[in-house]
Amino acid sequence: SPIFSQHGLTLASSSNTERKEGRVLLVGSGPGHPSLLSLAAHAALTKHADLVLTDKLVPSAVLALIPPSIPVTIARKFPGNADRAQEELMQLALQGAREGKTVVRLKQGDPALYGRVGEEVLFLRKHGVRTLVIPGISSALAAPLVADIPVTQRGAADSLVVCTGVGRGGKKGSVPSYERGRTVVLLMGNARLASVVDTLLAEGRYPSYLPAAIVERASMPDQRVLT
Repeated sequence: SPIFSQHGLTLASSSNTERKEGRVLLVGSGPGHPSLLSLAAHAALTKHADLVLTDKLVPSAVLALIPPSIPVTIARKFPGNADRAQEELMQLALQGAREGKTVVRLKQGDPALYGRVGEEVLFLRKHGVRTLVIPGISSALAAPLVADIPVTQRGAADSLVVCTGVGRGGKKGSVPSYERGRTVVLLMGNARLASVVDTLLAEGRYPSYLPAAIVERASMPDQRVLT
């Protein structure tokens, strides 16, 4: 059977019926600075949203773009409550869409990179909700670049691995073995930095002389880079 793209980025509703049915836009907010939002993400926030459901760490500078008349709910995510907060937002998105609203589910970076977007899409489509994913610039690529570190460089690195410092249920994420020509980007690693370094150095897995950088609040005015 033919496969149709789910990613047409014409956000304006084409009919009154479509509007009445409601929809959910799963939007990537980029690495942090509002100027790095895509045009589609900016339009979703400023022109089309009837309700915004946002992750806790989306910067206030991005949220400030949302018109004051639009209600905004921020995820109540903290250690031990992440799954419950996620379920709450999915139920709010479903309720809003059933009320005929355009619900913007706002996520950091790119929503498909450790953003649980797949779970939300499957949940919403299971309930018959029209759902559209709007990609965002991932900090996995943007954070190194704004710190003057290209993730690939001829003669230095010809491949890239992205992994997480926080696994499912708060467990430690896994890091692949060292390869000379590969850049490893570790997301969400600050809180577990000491244990991550111990893991990398354990039994000589990674050489102690290997260049490394920590990029915090990438693209924002208070960005910090440690090398």
